[in-house]
This record gives sequence, structure tokens and C-alpha cells, in this order.
Amino acid sequence: MGNTKLNYVEDMVTDVASPVIRLNWSMDNSSYTHTLSIKKGTTVILTITGLTGTTSKNGKTINLTSEQRAALLEAMPDSKQMTVTYALTTYSGSAQVGSVSEVSAKLKTSDLSKPVFTDFSYFDYNTATVQITGDSQKLIRSKSLLRVDCTTAAGLNGASITGYRAKVGEKKINSNSDVILFGTVSYVGELTLTVTVIDSRGYETSVSVPVTVYNYEDISVDSYSVKRENNSGSTVQVHIAGHISSVIVGGTEKNSFESAEYRYKISSSDTWSSFEDITNDIVTDGTDFTFDEDSWLTLSSGNAYDIQFRFSDKLSTHTLTIYLAQGQPLVSFRSAKVGINTNDPQSALDVNGNIRMNGYNVLGYVGQVDNNTDFDTVTDTGIYYSSVSNNSSNHAPVGNAGLLEVIQFSLDKWVQRYTVISGATVYIRTKYTGSWGAWQSVNLT
Repeated sequence: MGNTKLNYVEDMVTDVASPVIRLNWSMDNSSYTHTLSIKKGTTVILTITGLTGTTSKNGKTINLTSEQRAALLEAMPDSKQMTVTYALTTYSGSAQVGSVSEVSAKLKTSDLSKPVFTDFSYFDYNTATVQITGDSQKLIRSKSLLRVDCTTAAGLNGASITGYRAKVGEKKINSNSDVILFGTVSYVGELTLTVTVIDSRGYETSVSVPVTVYNYEDISVDSYSVKRENNSGSTVQVHIAGHISSVIVGGTEKNSFESAEYRYKISSSDTWSSFEDITNDIVTDGTDFTFDEDSWLTLSSGNAYDIQFRFSDKLSTHTLTIYLAQGQPLVSFRSAKVGINTNDPQSALDVNGNIRMNGYNVLGYVGQVDNNTDFDTVTDTGIYYSSVSNNSSNHAPVGNAGLLEVIQFSLDKWVQRYTVISGATVYIRTKYTGSWGAWQSVNLT
């Protein structure tokens, strides 16, 4: 007679209260006894002995003990399901009959194995924001530092806790520790803090609690002006207007303007002065603040300066750096020299800007004509440089660097004269009757 053949074994859910093995076998002799082994790879994780049955092809149900259930679950601590090999050995008395019969099937777990997690604690560990709210479980947007402690979590049925996750709004923070340093929250209002525990099988259990987050924006400067009196003197005038964020807790405003200070340096220097406090000069009106002084500071008109301000409320500081140009007198007098719009005249008369006579600019160098500029549109009196690569329309001649002179001698009359730098050729054209004439060359050699 042959050994008993194992036809198939149903997949089994192992984490129910009373798991059952359901198999089908073909038996030649009902006096045989059998041993059923369950193997993970080549390792036997459970052996059941003394199994009997009736002849022919029959189904059999094996109820597992709590110890046998535990052995199977402990063999799959990292898997929701696992493929195992069922090996059936047939005995007549103590002698093995035939060869071992084997089939494969799956051991499964269910949500019954989800980790145990019922509660957690959380608090804001930024002392500055806690001083404002008076409650470590109330948060301030972008300033509070949220910490979550998950010390009550435990794995089930042989699984272990492998990870934690906290979520507020769309922000999620994962942690391998039961302490989650979530950091700042960028959302505002009555929100939900959800904490999730993950076990080694990948099962998750979540707990949610409501959390209050108050709105807050960093202190800001909305407008500013720092200038010299008459744009030329040493007296500095200042106007700065800014705003702080309101933080109302329990009907009471908790934020306030705290301090203001400034320092300065000559722009060409790396050395700043010490910060000077101007808090008492700040005017506050609710959440707005201003600093207005028409005779604030005296700084030499001969130098340009960088002036830096720092404004603070209870939670943030705004730094503002402003450039103050050197004094620009309308007329300056130096030994044998007169300057207009310049502090440092370099000749008997030094003008910073255009000179006009009889309503028209006096001819002088203006700058370079950009590539692709239509020469028909260059009508401001002056001298212009045009590069050899200039692709401008109505350029004469194309491909030769030169100087363009533009002279306007009435409201609707112009002369353009173009001198080629590399040679002695001059091109001239006029606009006399509403349109430009053709370029005419004049050879000076």
C-alpha cells in the first residue's frame, strides 16, 4: 500500500481566535497515522502528530491550539501573509510509509493584528510661543515647535512597532522613534493632529485629536524713505511704516511691538557702528508702527552710507538696510571750479546731466546705440557710439563701427552725421520734410 497523498491545503488566517487548517488528502489505509509539518523555506515552524482519517479522498479540519497559533504568527513578524510548505509524512506504527507529500499554501493575517495604540501626548516646545498662548497645546503658525510622544503603542501577534507618523494639514513627519519632532505648522485654525503607529507587518493604527493653531505673520516694513535734507545736506530725514501680526488668545491681544534699533557705516567700509536703540521713538497704533524724523541723524554729505534698522515684535525680527547717497548740491564751488549736480567738479565748469540752450540739448556724448535700434528713432541731440556688429535698421554703413552725431535745429528738422572709425568716410542725412533722406557719403581724404 502507498503513503497518504496531500492534495491541497486552504490558505489560513492565523490571527483569528481559533485558527483552523483545512486540507484534502487521499488515503489507502485508515490505520495509518500522520505527521503534518509546516515549513518556512527549509525551517519547520510547526509540527502536528497523530493525525488519522478514513480511506479514499477526504477533507480534514485541524483546530490549532493557542500555542500552535502563536508559533505560526511568530514565524511571520514582518509579513501580512507568507507562503509555507505543508509536508505530510505517513506512518504504519513507527515505520514511515512511502515518501513525504508536500503542497504550498499561504498563512495570512488580518486587521486583528493591527498595533494597539489608543492615545498620545503633544506639546509646543518653543518657550517664546508658549509664553504668548499660555498653553503648550495651543500653537502659533510657523513659530510653535510641535512635539508628539507615542509611548503607549504595542505590536500584536509577534509584530513589533517600527515607525510613527504625525500629520497636520498636508504636512507629514515620519519617525523611527516614539518621539516625533514635528516642527512648525503652516496651517491655521481648528485643525486635526493625526498620529499613526506602524508595525513590522505594515499594519497601521491611527489616533486623532483637535489642535488649535493661531495665525501669525512676521513683522514687516511696508514703506520707507531715508534721504538727506534737500538731497544735499548732512541732516538725514527718515520715514518708516510697518506692521505686526495680531495674535488674539482668549479675546486678548498677545503680540506687541518690542524694539527698534539702527546702525550705519560708510558704504565703502566694512565696519559698522554699534546699534543704537530707538524704541522710544516708535509710534504704534494697534498693529501698525511708524518712525518719522525730519532731523534724525547727521551724516557727512561727502560720503554715501548704508543704514540698517532692526524691528522686533515678540516672535520675529525684520532687518532693513537702506543706501543713503552722498549729498548732491545743486551747485558746488571749488577752487577755480564750479559743479552743477556734482560734489567734485573736475574742470572750470562740470555739469552732471544734459545741457540745453534755446530749448535744445547741447551736443555731447550720450552713450552706445544698442544693436537692432532703428536709426530713424535716434532723435535726441548728442553723440553716440555704434559697434561694428550693429544690425540696426537705417544704419549707414552697415558693418562699420562709428560715431553717430544727431543735431536737432528746429521742432521737425534734424541732421544725422555718421563717421566711420576705421576710415575717413562721413555719411550725412537730414530729416526736413517729415521723413529721413538717403545717406550721402563724404570722403574727407
